[in-house]
Amino acid sequence: MLNKKYVSLVTELASYMQKHSDLIEIQKEAEFDLKWRLTELFKTVSEEDEQKFIDLSGMQGHLMTTQEKKELLHIEKQKSKQQEKDKTPKISEKMNLQKNSTDKKWAKDLYKRAIKRCHPDIVKTPDEEYQKELEDLYKRITASYEDLNLDILMIETYKLFVTPRKVIGEQIEILEESKTDINKKISNILKSEGYVWSTFDDQLKETFLINLMKQKGVRFVDKEKVKEVLKRKVNSRKAGQRPKNKLRERVKNKK
Repeated sequence: MLNKKYVSLVTELASYMQKHSDLIEIQKEAEFDLKWRLTELFKTVSEEDEQKFIDLSGMQGHLMTTQEKKELLHIEKQKSKQQEKDKTPKISEKMNLQKNSTDKKWAKDLYKRAIKRCHPDIVKTPDEEYQKELEDLYKRITASYEDLNLDILMIETYKLFVTPRKVIGEQIEILEESKTDINKKISNILKSEGYVWSTFDDQLKETFLINLMKQKGVRFVDKEKVKEVLKRKVNSRKAGQRPKNKLRERVKNKK
């Protein structure tokens, strides 16, 4: 009975985790797209409306008001005067990180049996693609074991048809808790602004941006400006990477 439940939970959890991973990518792409277009629209906002725009759009940390830029420029000038004093080389400290390990015998047994089926020094195949898959699987199994991610360990070892010699309640409980947790994460993504933005067509995106700004009376040049920004091609920054505030970065690096 527990064996069937174990297999069912492992396969379901693997499916949910893949769905979660796919949704995260969609969310990142959409969030970047939204933030990029908000950054472009910010350029059309009057100075007196800049803070309203930032507060409404949730772009704190991404955008700066004209006044903040002036203040940071002043700080940058002050910092440059101290450059020579700041050139003292810093000694980097190396930390010896101890790998984690679990005292759960069933987890250790799963790990040992699984790596025998995928360890690069043990399993050799002329099929390069399959060899790479095995090596990646070996890395994931090892990482999940060392990081004590026992739910992931059970999923990854099952891909090699390795299951506990005896299924116990503790394993079922870990899988059920992980399933509940991943479902909550999926639900949160589906409700997120980024994911919702990914479901909009151009008309809805236009309506969303205009209504967002109208809430607090932020004034754009006109609706045509919103349409024009929506038609622009997003620059080549990597997906998921948030727009950087270059001025803030320069000041931060000089501290």
